[in-house]
Amino acid sequence: MRRAAMFLASKGRLSGSPALVYARHLLKKYSNVPSVVEWEKTFKSACDKRLSAEIESGRSLEGDFGFTLGVPNGVEDLDDYFRQKINGVRVSRVGLSMKEIVHRHVDEAFQYSTAKIESLMDLEQIKVLAWRSWMMAIR
Repeated sequence: MRRAAMFLASKGRLSGSPALVYARHLLKKYSNVPSVVEWEKTFKSACDKRLSAEIESGRSLEGDFGFTLGVPNGVEDLDDYFRQKINGVRVSRVGLSMKEIVHRHVDEAFQYSTAKIESLMDLEQIKVLAWRSWMMAIR
């Protein structure tokens, strides 16, 4: 979580980041787990001061997070919604570009092997023709 917080703070997109909102949601959801409570206590001293100020400014008087999650009405599974929102567009772009790269390399390899086979066949035909002409010359 520290690395993720530092990464988010270094990008300068603290309040609008779906990853940060999801991290806040997870902290709220699992705050009764002892290891998370212990981590939350040590997090303030170890994290970036801008991130700490951002998180503290979002707390309400009761200590709960006052940020709106930006979730449309009717969404029941927040974990799944945020996972899709975080991974959605970027992964599909990467997947498409990787698919294009693989197709391009397969096409290049196919063309290369086809050209090699054709050149070998041409060499064989030349050898056969040379052998026939040599045989005809001997007779």
